[in-house]
Amino acid sequence: APIADELAQAQPQRMGKSHSANLYLAYMLLDDAKSLQAIPLLKKAAALKKESAEPYEALARAYRNLRNWTAALKAADTSISLEPRSFDGYFSRACALARLGRTQEALKALEKAAEIDPDLSDLFGDEADLKSLASHPRFKKLLPTEAAK
Repeated sequence: APIADELAQAQPQRMGKSHSANLYLAYMLLDDAKSLQAIPLLKKAAALKKESAEPYEALARAYRNLRNWTAALKAADTSISLEPRSFDGYFSRACALARLGRTQEALKALEKAAEIDPDLSDLFGDEADLKSLASHPRFKKLLPTEAAK
């Protein structure tokens, strides 16, 4: 995201005040596999708009990318506290809990994510963080029918 970095450096006053600018630059960094660089921007976005769950959803993703399961879980839980219908929050919560070996809690979070947005349950089977749950009957029930066969 070199162009985005240049824009951000050229507009320090805007970056200091804009939730959206920090958030979208962080998204570009996340998409560019630069999770560590995205974290300070996401924290700034969260501080600028305290009621928004979105920076915490992205923070959970960044921490998952860095394999920091405890921080990912904390960010996911914060996003859920701000937005109780956060699919991304519950999905990241499930991924972090699965990686921490907390299977039952992970399944419960995944069931909640599926309840919030059933159309996105096709993501579950492909997610590396959820592989430890793959053989569990409750997990298989959440997969789209064609994937369960």
